Amino acid sequence: MNTSAANDFSNLTSNDNHTGLSIRYPAKIDAFATDLHVRSPRAIPAADPSRVVILLGPPGSGKGTQCNLVSSSLKIPVISSGDILRSNIRNGTELGRMASQTINSGALVSDHLIHRMLVSRLRAGDCKRGYILDGIPRTVKQAEFVDQTILRAKDARCIQPVVLSLEVDSETLLRRMRGRRICKQCSAIFNVETNRPLIDSVCDYDGAPLEIRNDDTEEVYLRRLTTYRTTISAIKDYYRLHSIVVEIDGTQPIPVVEEELLASIYRSAPRIMIPGAPVAWAAQDGH
Repeated sequence: MNTSAANDFSNLTSNDNHTGLSIRYPAKIDAFATDLHVRSPRAIPAADPSRVVILLGPPGSGKGTQCNLVSSSLKIPVISSGDILRSNIRNGTELGRMASQTINSGALVSDHLIHRMLVSRLRAGDCKRGYILDGIPRTVKQAEFVDQTILRAKDARCIQPVVLSLEVDSETLLRRMRGRRICKQCSAIFNVETNRPLIDSVCDYDGAPLEIRNDDTEEVYLRRLTTYRTTISAIKDYYRLHSIVVEIDGTQPIPVVEEELLASIYRSAPRIMIPGAPVAWAAQDGH
């Protein structure tokens, strides 16, 4: 891990290692979730301070849609590597200029540069109550960075992240890919099968035409899916040792998936670590 990036995180919310479990919840929300009024997600109060949600899912799983829905319910921002990269380039920051030079040279933006952008983003005021990480981490190295650096503070209590994974079979993913449509103007995503626009081939938000993305071909998608399956297996194994991985059936209707995600987040009550005792976790008492 790069020292300069690590030093940037000295005042951020924290986390540490502990033994965890991998849990698959049934489709039906249990009594606990009902007591929390999860059947009416908008009635849920704002997230606890420093709530950190890591949402995993293959392309076509509906992860982007669910990130936005959960973000709206919990009143915490969604942070993705693509968004922070584009934002830095668009705003002409020092990091953005470095990224532009790298991209223009034909090389890939390094993990170190993305990490520095992420550090800067997490210092923003809207992250004080927590945030959702979308597309981060993509590798075990990034997972270690998130777990051991972003969420660690030397003199603060450590908050355990909630790791959620949308599970969708390959056949369903391919069917969704074939039906995906994107607004040419605002980039809103629709699907002729699961999330139809009010008017065929027209964006609900700005009336612009919807189109099929150039890389939404079966050949390209299968390559992306294979890459995801390979990398996510290692990432899940990492988090099963360091946190609790909750698997959600992503083939269910969008509102049901949202309810299960919210229920899982509230089941996973914030946990704190006693400084100096890395494996001594206890339920947070509301502070």
